[in-house]
Amino acid sequence: MIRDEARLDSEHEISPVVAGELNDVRSGAGSGSKEADIAANPLDDTVAGDAATGITGRSRRKHRSHRHQRSSHGHHRSGRSKLLLGLLALVLVANLFIVLLLGLRIHLSNKENSGLRVELAKAKEELDRVKPELAKSLGDIESLLKGQLPGLTRIEYDQVISLNEKYLKNIIFNKVNSKNLKGYEFRVVMQNDTLGTIWPRFKIHFFDDHGVHISTVQAGYEKEAMMQIDPLGPGEERAGSSAVVKLLDNEKMPYFFLIRLN
Repeated sequence: MIRDEARLDSEHEISPVVAGELNDVRSGAGSGSKEADIAANPLDDTVAGDAATGITGRSRRKHRSHRHQRSSHGHHRSGRSKLLLGLLALVLVANLFIVLLLGLRIHLSNKENSGLRVELAKAKEELDRVKPELAKSLGDIESLLKGQLPGLTRIEYDQVISLNEKYLKNIIFNKVNSKNLKGYEFRVVMQNDTLGTIWPRFKIHFFDDHGVHISTVQAGYEKEAMMQIDPLGPGEERAGSSAVVKLLDNEKMPYFFLIRLN
């Protein structure tokens, strides 16, 4: 075994020349390592270039990403602005439409109110015109319900009663009560508002409180008239008085009267 080891040592023994060459090579390698530290290694340059290119690419991609994000944000803000402007325009159009609609309704309401006011004025005028006729008709109905003749007017003694029957203006009744005479008399005021001459002719019918006819007085320009009245000229006004109408025993004073023009 010792022999084998010696043989191995002998086989691995290096000659001086070879050892010198190895040393030269090592020394050259040492100086070469120093020069390699100074000189640029092509592989390192390639790696560095690749690293720089990678960094530049990442920077570019990052820049493009930031630019894309800014562009996206810009487009988003632009879309929101357009949406807000559209909504604002829609609100303005809606408000304008509402204002126009309200204005149209107000105009139509004012027009309708004007028409209603005109119709109301006409109706009021018509009512004022028919009111006296209506009152007279109601009085006639009331008289009929009471069993009396329609158109009777209650006598208010010593009071002026308006007639408004063409030329008959008013009438006043007075009681006459003395020892030798009991009855009533009346005084009529007449007025001619025309341009021609008027020959007054009328009858006054008297009734009791139950509507029963008592007597009749004829007035006119005829000689046989109980109450004589001369003709009335244009614009002339005159009063005519009757004679005393005597009452029979136990006969009451008239309660109603009715005038009829002849």
